[in-house]
Amino acid sequence: MISRRSVLGGLGAVVGSVGISPAMSQGNSQGQSNAQGKGKKHQKNGKDLVGDKIKQNGNHKIDKADKIDVSVDVKDGKVVALKAKHPQKGDLQVGKVKSTEKFAVIDLSSNFHLTQATYVWYYAYWFMDEYGDYWYYWFTVEYIIDDGSWVVYYT
Repeated sequence: MISRRSVLGGLGAVVGSVGISPAMSQGNSQGQSNAQGKGKKHQKNGKDLVGDKIKQNGNHKIDKADKIDVSVDVKDGKVVALKAKHPQKGDLQVGKVKSTEKFAVIDLSSNFHLTQATYVWYYAYWFMDEYGDYWYYWFTVEYIIDDGSWVVYYT
């Protein structure tokens, strides 16, 4: 007979292996987070921070999040990894999420107005600092490789 503990323990291992953030995997019945990280969410435009460095292969420092040095690995015009290095704790674990936003496109060139809903994907590398703050660095699809490992981001 399968015990409840073994099923729930296996489910926790699956949730952890797909890269779901602590805030998403630990919630109550109302969808609110019970995670230890009760800090702020810092949303950064990774595309602007990388800038022209996207044309040069290698590791490029793009930001400093408090004490943490943030850098990206660029290969052939794509960001292939983000690294967050704490001066005392070393490399922090980095996750990957994606999100969609709806935009309305309205053609005003004729009497006929066409509204079309389009989904645009945005991709972020994220990490949590020592204070429980989440740091997200967002990119458009032109800057990353969508290999199917990006987890859908829920606010």
